Amino acid sequence: TPIKSSAASDVYKRQTQDDVDAISKIDGVEHAEGAYSADFMQIVDKKQKVLHVISLQDEMNQVKLSDGRMPQKAGECLADQDAGYKVGDTIKLRSGTSDEVTDTLTTDTLKVVGLCSSPMYISYGRGSATIGTGTISAFVMVPEETFDMDVYTEVYVQVKGAKNEVAFTDGYDKKVEKVLNQIEDVTDERAEIRKQELVNEAQEKIDEAREELEQGRADAASELADAAAKIADAEEQLTSGKAQITSGKKQIASAKNTLSKKERAVSYTHLTLPTT
Repeated sequence: TPIKSSAASDVYKRQTQDDVDAISKIDGVEHAEGAYSADFMQIVDKKQKVLHVISLQDEMNQVKLSDGRMPQKAGECLADQDAGYKVGDTIKLRSGTSDEVTDTLTTDTLKVVGLCSSPMYISYGRGSATIGTGTISAFVMVPEETFDMDVYTEVYVQVKGAKNEVAFTDGYDKKVEKVLNQIEDVTDERAEIRKQELVNEAQEKIDEAREELEQGRADAASELADAAAKIADAEEQLTSGKAQITSGKKQIASAKNTLSKKERAVSYTHLTLPTT
């Protein structure tokens, strides 16, 4: 059985494919493969069940199908063959917390298309959880694309020569412990790298937001300047229009005055004509 390197509680230690590649290069590691998992709740007959949802892997932890078929897309799943599920059942998931199921998965509803057993569970015990009853009732296997996560929650590692040893004997423990110590060193180093990557990403977003803010201020200032120029131009046109109106009034008054004078001159001429 592959050993599991998991640090889901520490955001800096959640593994990327680069971390998996780094672990693969450790002396004594035969193979390493990333995976996703998370716990959810299901309400059945008004009772809580805690389900451990796990991504299917390409090479490690291969399941044994006992009924139905393998899931082919997000929304389909294999259910624990010992948990009472049947092919065709629908599982409605709840987070058990204030978070949405869709913060972790692409869907909150799974259709059971097959039943299986898994080498990750060699006894009936399914482990503990931090939600619901605190005890996992069953596991559910889903295609990797069902998870909507940027990083793996765990990495499974095969140690060279471990398969030739009897599990949990001194020989087995020594081989595994040597590799685990190296994995811890690598993951600590990778955690610092991951931390810096997150800091850089955050700083990049801050810089982009600041640039957008400055650009917005510049655009607003430019728009205000344009508006002020338009107002000034309008005021100038208004002043010019008023001046033209005043000039026009003066011209009309002058014309009226000239007309009045001419009318008087005509009247005077009529009065002085000689009689015959």
